[in-house]
Amino acid sequence: MPRWLSSFLIVVGFLALVAMALLPKNVTVRIEVNDSSQHENRRYGPHDDPQPAGAPRPD
Repeated sequence: MPRWLSSFLIVVGFLALVAMALLPKNVTVRIEVNDSSQHENRRYGPHDDPQPAGAPRPD
């Protein structure tokens, strides 16, 4: 590697470190999750059994 290229990379790295030090340190990240997916392969447990088709619906 040529000497000028290695010197250039050292200077660029130093300037990048200085720039990172001067950047604001309070960064706010807002994550919003909207899960509207339908699960078709659901296995029912003993307490989650769907009601039979002829059962009265609770109103």
